[in-house]
Amino acid sequence: DGEISNLLTQSINLTSYSNALLRAATAAAWTMFECLAKDTWAVAQPVLKPGIPERSFRRVEKVVAAYQALFGVGNALDSILANHDLRVLEESRHLIVHRGGIVDGVYLNATGQQLPLGGIIPLDGEKVSHLTNVSISCGCNLLTFVDNALTVP
Repeated sequence: DGEISNLLTQSINLTSYSNALLRAATAAAWTMFECLAKDTWAVAQPVLKPGIPERSFRRVEKVVAAYQALFGVGNALDSILANHDLRVLEESRHLIVHRGGIVDGVYLNATGQQLPLGGIIPLDGEKVSHLTNVSISCGCNLLTFVDNALTVP
């Protein structure tokens, strides 16, 4: 009895620990993109349009607005920043950090996911890996776009 109870307790603890790691990795994946977007904009802004005030990069729509102020619309940035999974990552991070991972209507409307209202956001290694790859891919594409804009005469 003691051995089985001990194993069950360890299993519950491992599940709790792995969920915490998955949440932290999801939040970090968004933060990685946010920092890259902000730092890249800070380098490009004085070169392309000095005098534009500093912007917020906490939400996808704010990143879009900041980059449209520098580059306008109708370019490759439109598709880079329109990536639906980037929005899912942003909303997942917001849900984890500000709502304890409890699914609300705002999350469901923004992501289009079909999840039980009031449930815990489901995360597993595959989903977190995918969202992290979205962050990396969108970040690299953004950086490449800005680098090309700054180096092309």
